[in-house]
Amino acid sequence: MKRMYVGGVVAALVGMSIVGCGGSAATLTQEKAVGSWTLQSGKGPDGDIAIVSTNPITLDIDADGTITGSSGCNNLMSSMEVSENGAVTLPEAGGALTLMACEEPVMKAESAFMQTLDGVTKGSIKGSLMTLEGDNGTLVFEKIEPQS
Repeated sequence: MKRMYVGGVVAALVGMSIVGCGGSAATLTQEKAVGSWTLQSGKGPDGDIAIVSTNPITLDIDADGTITGSSGCNNLMSSMEVSENGAVTLPEAGGALTLMACEEPVMKAESAFMQTLDGVTKGSIKGSLMTLEGDNGTLVFEKIEPQS
């Protein structure tokens, strides 16, 4: 069975920053991180992260810092606090990840995503895309706009 990353789900968001639509850098704030995000592409330590359309990888960040989502197969749960300088603080335990098993392509994508997320140190936003980068690779999320 593959190793599951419990608690490291969102800890990788430390040091994230955001770039506005016009291309000028802006520091991450809790308000700018709020929303629902779906992974569109990623490159992890072992290469491209497969996007499995039936099992999307998502992050949902609430105004109070609560983070939920899906790592493809498993549910993510954590919280974060963003300081004025853009530093992210997470609970000591880091968060939680359910431990379900899925088909091999989904598990492989989830493992690559978790390894990449674990190394994230910075981020940017341009239009509806949020890019998270770090020592383990790059993750590009698209914001999901609420349907009216």
